[in-house]
Amino acid sequence: RSVHLPVMTVGPEAHLPVSGSDNPPVVLHATTLREASRPSAALACQIAARRGARLVLLHVMPKKALEKDASGPAESACAEKLRTLAEETADPQCGCPSSVEPLAIYGNPAIEILAAAAKLRASMIVLGASQRSAFASFTRDRTIYRVLAHARCPVLTLREAVAASSAPRTEHAAMQR
Repeated sequence: RSVHLPVMTVGPEAHLPVSGSDNPPVVLHATTLREASRPSAALACQIAARRGARLVLLHVMPKKALEKDASGPAESACAEKLRTLAEETADPQCGCPSSVEPLAIYGNPAIEILAAAAKLRASMIVLGASQRSAFASFTRDRTIYRVLAHARCPVLTLREAVAASSAPRTEHAAMQR
């Protein structure tokens, strides 16, 4: 969370991709839909383009939102934000794939991110990391820690506080390294 560059982590359950697969690789970007998540979405898009991969933007809504508002306005507002982010992210000028697939689901974020990655056979997960209190960091009960510990593919994290203040070319420069 404190590093100013994207960090790639290969956890203990990660496996190398199987070569010769007929399916194109998938980059899964789990997003909170906050403004600060746009740079990590752009970075995920650039990675997908370079790898010839599909890009899936995933937003996990808490189950309590489903219980609280069964009529659906919260879901449609999130779905609309996710579609907008997908449209903004699919920028051909950056070399990004022409289509970015939005996916919104309910549940526990860590569990749903890992389940979606497994179902899609993701070759990489991209996450934005926000600053947390020292207590939250020590409890290791956060979504990112769980995803890092159990992902079956590499996970790239990008600090959101830095990402929000960086220009888009900063991510491009980081990708060039």
